[in-house]
Amino acid sequence: MLNQVGFLADGTTPTFRYNPAVEQSLNQIDDQGLNSSRWQMQIGVRYTFN
Repeated sequence: MLNQVGFLADGTTPTFRYNPAVEQSLNQIDDQGLNSSRWQMQIGVRYTFN
């Protein structure tokens, strides 16, 4: 989305160029289903026989 194109006159501050085409391609990603879920939970059970 951002490309570094150089530095300001002080030589330490980077400048960037925004590419809106990348953002449009990200909006086309199908984000449905369990595999793409941001949240996950794990449940475990332990049995001990003495």
